[in-house]
Amino acid sequence: MISLKLKTFAILFLSIIAPSFAGTTIEYNLPKDSLVSIVIEKEDGTRVRNLIASAKRNAGKNVEEWDMLDDNGNPVDKGNYRWRGIFHDEFEASYLGSFYSPGTTPWKRHTKPASWNIYAYGGGGWLSDHEVPWCLFADDKHVYVGCRMAEAGDAIIQCDLDGTKKWGQMWLGLSGAHAMCTEGDVLYVAGEGFWMGERFAVNRYNIKDYKWVKNPKEVTERHIMHDSAFVRESSTNFHGVIGMYLTTNHIVVAFSDKNRLVYFDRKTALYSHEEPLKNAREISMRPSTKIFRGRATDSEGNIYICDTNKTEQCVKVFSPAGTLVRTIGKKGGRKEGLYDPQAMDNPVDVVIDAKGLVWVCEASFSPKRVSVWKSNGELVREYVGTPFYGGGGSLDGHDAYYYGMHFKFNDDFSKAKLISVMYRPE
Repeated sequence: MISLKLKTFAILFLSIIAPSFAGTTIEYNLPKDSLVSIVIEKEDGTRVRNLIASAKRNAGKNVEEWDMLDDNGNPVDKGNYRWRGIFHDEFEASYLGSFYSPGTTPWKRHTKPASWNIYAYGGGGWLSDHEVPWCLFADDKHVYVGCRMAEAGDAIIQCDLDGTKKWGQMWLGLSGAHAMCTEGDVLYVAGEGFWMGERFAVNRYNIKDYKWVKNPKEVTERHIMHDSAFVRESSTNFHGVIGMYLTTNHIVVAFSDKNRLVYFDRKTALYSHEEPLKNAREISMRPSTKIFRGRATDSEGNIYICDTNKTEQCVKVFSPAGTLVRTIGKKGGRKEGLYDPQAMDNPVDVVIDAKGLVWVCEASFSPKRVSVWKSNGELVREYVGTPFYGGGGSLDGHDAYYYGMHFKFNDDFSKAKLISVMYRPE
């Protein structure tokens, strides 16, 4: 929200103009340099001409000419006319706050462009405009949140363990994120469809220098114009990304199309072989492991699973032996009406960070949300937003409205809280 302020605003004068079809002049004096607006009206108040608007004029005597024409360029009728004016200083705009944008500012504050559509040190803004939060990954210092595409905003962001956004990128070779994992200083991102069309790709991104990992010559030549991607294949052969992990020699991508694990060579990026999805079960059960979207394990081997069934809508926690221990989030999910932060709406991915906190992303537009919980189910914080391309919304006093949602600002407009989901436009 922007506040507009004026130091000076005053009525300039009100005077009768003697008609003269040769034209006439309007004289006035200003106490200081100002912006001036003058209108011409009939005696009954009917506007005939907006003579000048917010025109810069100097202190002292000023003269304006009126050619006796109206705003349409036609000569005015015979009669008496009056003119009115105001003068004021320039408007001063100051930022007060915003709603439905959890970044430190609602706009991006990228200070280091590293390469095409990759920007570092981006504390402002948050996630994608067009898409919902879709996937998560955590290493020992950061949490990564991904969306499947973006036109504005960021498709992938890196947050520190306190939830502060450190950088973001719009897209990697036209790809968003369907699954992510890291090894050392490299973030691997698997994406498909959207801006890429009928394609699947794995990009490699250096999180230290904020650039793509350079591909071997044979890979670059094979991809021609799409040299940012390492693995790049047709969606006809590979689609439905649901997870990813690395071995010494392979990038292993889990696909739902044939319930399979597909191995791509880490040197050549070429397809190597595949095996049934169930073969990753033992690996996925290991403590502190993140392979599949919607599933993760903590340091003690407890298994966290997103349950998107309409009657559940929560994260279920199972012991290593498979016994249900507890749930995170109110069972049954979020409905229209008063907003309940304890409830979730279509939780699609979960990850446990290095502090043991549980991050959940929800594939919903009302609202888009990433929430952070203690392992016992206590909500720690949430990130609600961001809006669609172009933003929008309406303001009524301290109440704000956007996409069927009602927000309430605090007294100084520095913070806004989601109050209710009145309806779901989708």
